This record gives sequence, C-alpha cells and structure tokens, in this order.
Amino acid sequence: MADLMRNSKKKITVRKALYGPGAFLIACAALIFLMSIFFRVKTVEVRGNSYYTAEEVELASGVVEGDNLFFINRFSVVSRIFTRLPYVEDVSLTRYLPNKVVIEISECQALACVSYEGQSWVIDRNCRMLTQADQAEAASLAQVRGITPLTAEVGEVFEGEVVGIKDFGAFVKLTPGKDGLLHISRVANGRVGKVEDVLSLGDIVKVEVLEIDPKTGKISLDRLDKPDAPASASPAPRDKGERHERRERREDNRPGRAGRTPRRRHESGSSN
Repeated sequence: MADLMRNSKKKITVRKALYGPGAFLIACAALIFLMSIFFRVKTVEVRGNSYYTAEEVELASGVVEGDNLFFINRFSVVSRIFTRLPYVEDVSLTRYLPNKVVIEISECQALACVSYEGQSWVIDRNCRMLTQADQAEAASLAQVRGITPLTAEVGEVFEGEVVGIKDFGAFVKLTPGKDGLLHISRVANGRVGKVEDVLSLGDIVKVEVLEIDPKTGKISLDRLDKPDAPASASPAPRDKGERHERRERREDNRPGRAGRTPRRRHESGSSN
C-alpha cells in the first residue's frame, strides 16, 4: 500500500512538472494569436503638420490600415518619415489601444532660396538645404546670391559634429547647412540601446557618406571610428515590429502605392 501511494505521488509530481510549462506555453501562444487577430490599425492620426498633408505623412510612414498595432516598428517609421519628408524637423509615434496610431511632427520653416547649378534650393533658418524649390516657392521666398553651397558625395569622408540626437540615430553636421543621419545601428560595434550611450551633442565623429536621396537630398552615414558598444549600455528597446522589418520594406511595393505622387499643401493650418 505504501509503495502504491508513493508511486501515485510520483505520477502526480511528474504530471505537474509536465503540465506546468505546457500550460504556460499554451497561454503564451494564445496571447500571441489574440494579439495577431485583434489590435489592428483602424485610425492613423497626424498632428502638427502644415506644409505636408496628413495623407503625405501617412504614406511616408508606411503604416496602413490593418497593420498589427504591436508589430509596427516605431524606429523604422520615424526614420522613414525623416528620410522622405525633408521639411520634417521632429517626429514621434504613439500607439493607442485598441486600434489607433498618432504621428506627431514638427516642420522646418522655409526662409529663403539659394541658387546652385542653375536650380533653386530652399533653406531654413539654420541655412540647411531642404529641397529643390518649385516656381511658386522660388517666387515667394527671398533669393540669396553670391554663395556656393557645399555638397557631399557618396563615399566621401567627413569629420563632423553631432548636432542632434534622436531615438533612432544622430545627426552629424558635414558642411554648413548640410547634416547627415547616422542610424543607431551604425553608431557602435554591437547592439546599442540608446544613442546617448556612445554619443553626445558636440562630439566629433568620422563618418562616410553611404547614400544620398536624389529627391530630398537627405544623407545616410556610416561611422568609421565605431567604438565597441559598452557592456553597461541600456538594453536595446525590443520593438516587436523589428521582427517584421522585411514585411515593412515590402509596403512600398503594395498595389496602389507604386508611382503615387503625394500632394503638397502650402497654406498654413493643421490637417488631421
């Protein structure tokens, strides 16, 4: 009888050992399944825009109706908006359960036009070149003459000052009026949680020009003097959308997106 009771207790213990982790895994799988089914984006709200329409900002972000709220890569969205919309000075993305995304931007203000190689370029108050000016912009802005903007070329190496730090990277001043973006993935050897772990405003870094957007003139950089990521650095934010980066890169090729030219609105006022 005693042996039978001991065997029964052993069986119960084994069952608990097996069922415990199994139940946990089932619960996790059920949670992931529910997250993938529900919490789909129904509303994308844009705030702070005046130069760009809400449609332009939404299109540049890559966020579309039906995307899973938890799988949106916030850093990729912010980086895309900066790259594609030259008048954007700052941008943030916030998720609101169960189905809303809010994109808030601040925009540069056009100050004047400068002529370069037979074309007019818009500059802001920091003498930063924004984009080529169309006839309406060139006629409405003051004309700056007698100066030649300094430019950068792919493969060119600069020693520049860090003039801005964002969640997704740092802006490095290459020439007067021309900055480049050094993405967080290129600020150090290894994974970095925060740009501030390895860079501070005013630091001088050696960078190489990787890419220049032909439409916006925005520059992507690589750091040549990368330090090793500090062991004590803040853990990198685990944005669930990071695992869906490949899917996000395909968004531009979705039916109806190719060849679309965004509308531009020049009157003041916000569009939501």
